[in-house]
Amino acid sequence: MLSSNQSRFIVALMLTLIVLSPSVTGVSNTNFIITPSRTLTLAAPTITGPTLFEYENGTKGEIIEYDAFDADPRNWSATVDGSDYDSGLWDGGSITVYLVYLRTRGLINTLPQEFTFVVSVFNMANESDSVTTTVRVIQDTTAPIITQPANITYEEGRFGNEIQWNITESNPDFYNISRISNEPGTNSSVLETGNWNGDDIVINVDGLNASRWYLYTLFVNDTLGMNATSTVNVTVLADITNPAISSPDDVSFEFGDTGFEVRWNAYDSNPKNYSIEVLIHFNDTIYGTGQLNRTFHSPLNFSQPDWIFANPDGGDISVSLDGLFLGNYTFSITAFDIFNHTTSDSVFIEIYPDIRAPVIDADDDLVYEEGYTGYNITWGTEENNPL
Repeated sequence: MLSSNQSRFIVALMLTLIVLSPSVTGVSNTNFIITPSRTLTLAAPTITGPTLFEYENGTKGEIIEYDAFDADPRNWSATVDGSDYDSGLWDGGSITVYLVYLRTRGLINTLPQEFTFVVSVFNMANESDSVTTTVRVIQDTTAPIITQPANITYEEGRFGNEIQWNITESNPDFYNISRISNEPGTNSSVLETGNWNGDDIVINVDGLNASRWYLYTLFVNDTLGMNATSTVNVTVLADITNPAISSPDDVSFEFGDTGFEVRWNAYDSNPKNYSIEVLIHFNDTIYGTGQLNRTFHSPLNFSQPDWIFANPDGGDISVSLDGLFLGNYTFSITAFDIFNHTTSDSVFIEIYPDIRAPVIDADDDLVYEEGYTGYNITWGTEENNPL
């Protein structure tokens, strides 16, 4: 029987032989491939904005824009001094906070006054980010700002003339418009006066007399007593120009065709009347006999005793050429203004013979089974002088 020492020796010897065995010390190429695993974690939403925003009390349209982003957005919210202010769904882009609610909800009690805004964004994973902005509302210390209009010069009788003052003011109150002139009897006068809501102010200056100057002055003030003025010089010139009339192209078309006209564009500051006269160079009154479904005629002279415009830029004068006989014509217009200035223009009209045969557009061939109904053949035709 082996002693305990001998047993331990034998066990140690066997372990040594196993470790030194080639099957243990020789490691063959096992071609292990280790593929790392990767876990994608979406970033939390982000929002950035100003730390301080200051504006004058009463200023309209003030907003704060915050840059924000998230790939999977949910909603946003804004608090002011710890109380709910505004909120909404979020599309993952920028956030706009409107400051008008400070005024409409009566939150401004004294000036200057500061508010702490905290704007937060949230995504679908309930992750969030916030930014804090101090909003400081200060006293209106700026007088109304008027953009100076250009001086105006126009010809007597022209209409559509006006002065527009563009004005910026947080707390508008009152305005008036006065005028001085070198015209006898109108040296100084107040034209308009009243409460002012901050909108731009416009006044029409039509109908003034020639060879005179007029100074229009706007006065505006705000609720704090600050004011501003602006003066515009309006000069009216005598009408010494002739009426303006365009020169249309000459017209040529086949006898019997329709839809043609002579159209002049005309303008004058003080229009009076115009006349249109027609010179017939050649007229074949026999051509077109037997055309029972239409009436052909020679052109007639025309006069318009009361020539006016609805548009300040003038208007069109047109004459239809439908139904004229074959031939050559000259249509001449003469326009007059109230100061007897005149302008004329002429347009040559050629109506040439119908030498074309009627044009027929053939329909597609038709095939159908015996017994069916509702089939038709339709020919398209074109002819200016059908029998």
